[in-house]
Amino acid sequence: MAKLYWTSEVKEIMDSHLGKLTNDLLNDKTMNVDQVARAVMQLRLFHEFADEIIADMEEKDRVEDEERAARMRAKAEKEAAENGTEEIHT
Repeated sequence: MAKLYWTSEVKEIMDSHLGKLTNDLLNDKTMNVDQVARAVMQLRLFHEFADEIIADMEEKDRVEDEERAARMRAKAEKEAAENGTEEIHT
């Protein structure tokens, strides 16, 4: 079975990887100015792409959390109605 990751863990992994790539680039003394400029542009694109993926994942997490909370409220209200008790406010 595959291991599941939280969005925050995926963000940390991506940020760490991009940080390592940036550090490697800064420490590479064999690259000329044009090569460094190209590599920086690529890293910026990769970072923007990673940020967009994380933002999408965070939005999906937010929607799922809201849906889960609504289901739990509905379940609690149903149980309260079946038991003849007052409605539970959350």
